[in-house]
Amino acid sequence: MKLEVRSPDPIGEAAYQRIAEIVIAESGASGLIDEMKVYIDTEEPVTIVYVKYRGAERRRTLKELATIEAEEGGVRVAMEDELFAVEALRELWRAFGRSAVEQISRLEFFVYGAKPEDVEKVEVQVAPVAIEEIVGEVVHQILPEGFRVRKFIHGQGMLTVVASEDPIQSKWLEMAERLAKGETP
Repeated sequence: MKLEVRSPDPIGEAAYQRIAEIVIAESGASGLIDEMKVYIDTEEPVTIVYVKYRGAERRRTLKELATIEAEEGGVRVAMEDELFAVEALRELWRAFGRSAVEQISRLEFFVYGAKPEDVEKVEVQVAPVAIEEIVGEVVHQILPEGFRVRKFIHGQGMLTVVASEDPIQSKWLEMAERLAKGETP
């Protein structure tokens, strides 16, 4: 995941970099987000968050989502992201049968009699609506609490939010477009 925070204030920029890192880590959404860009200017006042996320367009294999290790008697699966754990367990049951899959912990499973290459191929999908809700919640937690005026711009696999204490200005929407394109806001 690529995270970029920009601000005219270097201290604010460093603080928001850390805030975004913590929020993403605690949310368990790091496996969903390809790219996040945050622009914050307390003088304007405006905050813009652009998120490009994955998962809405395709299924993902357990090879992409977990550490898979051969052990005596089967295969241990350690999920890297809690978001996919429930669906992964369902798909393992479907592929190998309930009696062959043991849930060791919230994020770990053991598949008896399986080979790593067979487990790696198992595909997992999370509903796009759930993904959008999770990404939206991450953005909500990153935005400054006082910035209650918000404009949401949704697209396929992306979300941009412009937030302020004041009514949203057209120049901020233009800044959001530039940020999403990788340009300087």
